[in-house]
Amino acid sequence: DGRISFDAFSPRFGVLVEPAPGIQLYANYSRSAEFPGFGEVFQTVSGISAFIGSIRSQRAWTAEIGTRGAIGLGKSGRLGWDITAYRARLKGEMLQYAVDVNAGIPASTFNADRTLHQGIEAGLTLEPADWLRLRQIWQYSDFRFRDDATFGDNRLPVVPRHVLRSELRLGGEGLHVAPNLEWVPKGPWADYRNTRKAGGYALLG
Repeated sequence: DGRISFDAFSPRFGVLVEPAPGIQLYANYSRSAEFPGFGEVFQTVSGISAFIGSIRSQRAWTAEIGTRGAIGLGKSGRLGWDITAYRARLKGEMLQYAVDVNAGIPASTFNADRTLHQGIEAGLTLEPADWLRLRQIWQYSDFRFRDDATFGDNRLPVVPRHVLRSELRLGGEGLHVAPNLEWVPKGPWADYRNTRKAGGYALLG
């Protein structure tokens, strides 16, 4: 048994400028909302499905600024980019415990009070020739609690601070070799109290 409803108003304000053909500058300020699903509203506690009427929707105001575009290099070369910096202030972010629920953890999904998501996403593509292309993607993520009663300003787990993905393609669309690298120099925290950390890694493909 249980009944729950949610509603939200999510406006978005933005500006887009094109200083030259193929080049854009933009800025946005928007509100977002994510509602709990069935799995968050009805959770299993001690083997019994329970209605969690206290679960709230997740809301955020996000500001972002960035640029995207491409320019020609010589006869057939090309340089493209897509760079965005963002900062999101969240209230009621839905977080999960990756352990069995017990008396000390009454629900596997809970609402944090206030959290912060900020970072940079940058993509760069360099094509000096039709048969040669270098593609790079770098992500910087700073996700954390904000003055939380239990976790202070600790970082949120799972998401590493830096991720770099690179690919070098030799050949054309029909036939090519593309060695690639995914590098996480330092792994993310594994818990909300920031007591355990996963290791960094590099994947070669």
